[in-house]
Formats: sequence, C-alpha cells, structure tokens
Amino acid sequence: MIAPARLSLRLTPLLDLLLIVIFAQYMDLRQSVDRQQQDYSAQKSAWQAELETQRQTSDRLRREKALLEKERRRLAAEIEALREERDGLQAVVERLTDTLKRQSLDLQREADRRRQLAETLKVLFAIPESQVRELLKLRAQPESLRSERELQELAAHLKRLREADPETVLEHFTTLGELLKRCDLWRLYLAENGTFRLQVSERRFRFMADSPEGVVEELFRIYKALPEPKSLVIVLFSYGDVRFAAYDAALRGLPAALARMQADRQGRTRFEYTVLGFDPDGPPGLRSEP
Repeated sequence: MIAPARLSLRLTPLLDLLLIVIFAQYMDLRQSVDRQQQDYSAQKSAWQAELETQRQTSDRLRREKALLEKERRRLAAEIEALREERDGLQAVVERLTDTLKRQSLDLQREADRRRQLAETLKVLFAIPESQVRELLKLRAQPESLRSERELQELAAHLKRLREADPETVLEHFTTLGELLKRCDLWRLYLAENGTFRLQVSERRFRFMADSPEGVVEELFRIYKALPEPKSLVIVLFSYGDVRFAAYDAALRGLPAALARMQADRQGRTRFEYTVLGFDPDGPPGLRSEP
C-alpha cells in the first residue's frame, strides 16, 4: 500500500498537467471565440456596408424616381402646351389661308379694275391732234400763244400715251397721284373784275390787290391761316380777261410772296409756281364766287 505522502507527490504533476491542458483548451477556445467574433464583426461590417450601400442605392433610386416623375409631368405639360400651340397655329394658318384667298380675290378684282381703268384712260387720251392744238390755243391770249415746239411736244406726249400699253398709262397717273400726295397744290385765279381767287384743298379764299406788295401781303396772310404745308407747294396761276396792271401786279407779286413764305418756313418747304395762261372761265373749283 502506497503511503499518502507519496500519493500526494504523484498527483501534483497530474494536476499541473490537467491545469495546463485546461488552460490550453481555454486559450484555444478563447482564440476560437476571438476568431469567431472577428469573423462576426467583419461579416457584420460587410452586412452593414452592404445595407448602407443598398440604402444609398434605394435613396438614389427614390430621388431618381422623383426626378423622373417631375420630368414626366414637365414633359406632359410641354406636350399639352405644344398641342395647344399647334391647335392655335392651325387656327391661325386657317385664318391666314382664308385671308390670302380673300386677298387673292381682291387683288384679282383690283387687277381687273386697273386693267379696265387703264383701257378707259387710253381711250380717253385718243384725242385727235387737231383738237389738242385748238384747245391749247384757246387757253392762251393772242399775244402769248404757245410756241409750235410746245404744241408738238404736248402732242407727242399724248401720242405716246395713246400708243402705250394700258399698264404704262396707269403707272403714269399713279406716279402723278403719288406726287400729289407729297405736295400741296394751290390754284390761284385772277378774275376779270380784278378779284384773286385761291383754292387750297377744299378751302377757297378771295382778295383784292392792285399792286405787287398787296399781292404779297394777302397771300402771306392766307398762308399763315392755313395748316402747315407739305415739303413742296406748287401754285398754278391762271387769269381771265384782266387789265395789264392787275396782270403785272400778280406776276410780280406772286414770286415775291412765295419767297417770303419759303423764308418763313426756313427751308422746310419749297414753293414753286407756274403760269397756266389765259382761262376765260377759270379752273373748275374757282368758277363761282367763294
């Protein structure tokens, strides 16, 4: 039988060995747990990173969806606006088409009217040359008959109008009409009794003057009472069977009066005159007393 002391000495190494084994197992278990914790932490971090990535992706997709929805609504509004604009433009095109059709018809009617007017004017100018010469001689006093050259030039002009095509005749009168739009035409007539009659547009005036100075004063007074003239004023002067003194006063006073008017306008209006000659009855608008 083994003694207790010797048994105790033999168990001590066994206990030490057991403790070493237990400690080794503990350390191994602890390392295993640490590795598992590290793996879990790494896996958890990976999961968290993946979740964060998915969350960010979800937020991005949500924002993109909102932007796409907003863009869709904007495009839908633009499409609707374009549709309304298209409908409006279509209505405008239809109105313009109708207007163009009406204008085309109006232009056609105007062309027909101009052609008929041109033909009429051409017929009206088919005046025999002998009648033209007689009419011109009647408008002049015996001592101031128009020269043969003037008669020939006027007859040639009428002949050109007679032989021209209708459009040329109409263009001639259209040009004359445009000229009259840009100038004022005054008709001054010295009647047989020494009375001056002046017609400016629809207004008529009458005055007496027996000297050039009197003509200047009266014409300037009437000029100041009229509206502002255009850039050109043309005075057409004719006279009846008057005394030489009245005729001389008119011919000397008229250019002086126009020069005074032009100076008063400071160059903004040019005044010209022409002597039409003898007219026993006077221009149509001045044949009766105003």
